[in-house]
Amino acid sequence: MEDYRENVSRKRSQIRRNIESLQGKMKSARNPFQQSSIAGEIGKLEQEQMQLSSLFDEGGETDQDDSTDVNASDDAYPVLNRIHTEHEQILRKSGHLERDVRAAILYLHEFEQEYLGIFTSRKLRLDVKYSVERDSFYDLFHQLSRSLKNYRIEADRIAEGSYTKQYETDILKRKVEMRHALLVEVDWFFRKLRRFARELINDIAGDAVLCQNPNESLDYSTLDRERQLRDKTVAEAVQMLLELAAEAVSYVDIPDFQQRPL
Repeated sequence: MEDYRENVSRKRSQIRRNIESLQGKMKSARNPFQQSSIAGEIGKLEQEQMQLSSLFDEGGETDQDDSTDVNASDDAYPVLNRIHTEHEQILRKSGHLERDVRAAILYLHEFEQEYLGIFTSRKLRLDVKYSVERDSFYDLFHQLSRSLKNYRIEADRIAEGSYTKQYETDILKRKVEMRHALLVEVDWFFRKLRRFARELINDIAGDAVLCQNPNESLDYSTLDRERQLRDKTVAEAVQMLLELAAEAVSYVDIPDFQQRPL
């Protein structure tokens, strides 16, 4: 039994290395057909990886490499590294999920806890056009949260083995497709945030026509959950929002040809 587990673990590690290699090739590929072909190969490997995980985890154990922290990369993701240390309980509840999904959960949690509250006319006073876009982020965030919840329900069901084995291949294929769709949606949401924040930063550096209160300090009571934005000006908060969004986009790293248009 121990030899079986070691063989499965080695195979999973090899598949992981193959996926990382193909992801590197996909980034450098210029031909859309080649990119699409590589994406298909990655999808097949991810499905095989999940099938091995299903076999390996029946006893409730997880592969050590898969359970490593989402911040294991390096200092390229300072926001994620900080969130990870502050919200370890979130990671414990999502240990069976893929690393990029766990990172997406943390980035969304940070946005909800720290930044969603500034998307109001009281804290972020904008011109008419940008006020409409500001208000739209509430609905976009809740739509993304529902997509994440649906994926977690499916992932939890698979992790618990609550499915008929004869349909395992189709179920795991569906999970791969759901995960990809979720990450594309996460990328789209944070790219919209990045563009929104960047345009406001450029405006603040210029005539401040779009943002009408850039130097106003954000006011929070002791009951408010926000911690990062206390004693910050609106301009500083928007800059921090830009950094969060840019880092999330960089981490999720969806190839250009798979991105949803803004």
